[in-house]
Amino acid sequence: NCVKKSKINISRKYRVYWGTNSIALATLELLKNASKGEYYYYHVLSGADLPIKSKEEIWEFFEKHNGKEFIHFGTAQYQKDIDCRYNQYHFFSKQLGRKRDKKFWVDMETYSLAIQRRLHIDRTKKVNYAFYGGASSVVSVDISEEAIETVRTNIIQNKASKVMKAICADVFDFLKEEEKNGNLYDLIILDPPAFAKSAKSIDKAYGGYKEINLRAMRILKEGGILVTCSCSHFFDETKFSDMLMHAARDSHRSVQILEKTGAGPDHPVLLGYPKSSYLKCIIAKVN
Repeated sequence: NCVKKSKINISRKYRVYWGTNSIALATLELLKNASKGEYYYYHVLSGADLPIKSKEEIWEFFEKHNGKEFIHFGTAQYQKDIDCRYNQYHFFSKQLGRKRDKKFWVDMETYSLAIQRRLHIDRTKKVNYAFYGGASSVVSVDISEEAIETVRTNIIQNKASKVMKAICADVFDFLKEEEKNGNLYDLIILDPPAFAKSAKSIDKAYGGYKEINLRAMRILKEGGILVTCSCSHFFDETKFSDMLMHAARDSHRSVQILEKTGAGPDHPVLLGYPKSSYLKCIIAKVN
């Protein structure tokens, strides 16, 4: 009965994902429609909000404070987190809301933000970037056609077709071909699937990780940046670092580790269970 007697306006339908700008877009759409009416305050409720005051108390509060504005001040760390979210690019925001393959996109978002912090990328700065981070050319390689189609969709959405392309290929073959053709890169990101599916496959995985990193080091320019990752809990951080050291030795390159990172806060590590720290990422400078 309450719904039947209330004045309800249906605005544009939005697919909202928690933690993305889709929430802000939906809120702006609501305010845009609400502003057409003669109201002097708006009360925005999300699906997780539970009123702890009666509607009479809420109305009385706004009547009493008509014309006043209330500003909330958070802690310094809170403001720092807000600035970080605002100043950096969130390339995978639309994928983060998917239940399928969510872990993969969370990892990609975490690595993307870590790289942006290391390269001091700030989207609020008025710089004439050729592409968001200043790259003149970007190549994305994956053996999965479905993954490549997703990347191509993102390229179009970000209006980056002039400088970025997606190639469906075996990355081992791709890196060999790039070395053969003498192509060099300023930055290479390696985020392969888990090579070590079991404890028995660790030795084979070691060879795979070493090969892919060695090939990448060989086609990096002097002082280039290598971002290398592993998501296998059988291949621990010690073994991962050892592999990287031997790859550097065999490629005759000097490697300096700039930063070590891993999973985001939604993937906490369980104390006493080392395998829960399975997501590993090393950002290194290759000379």
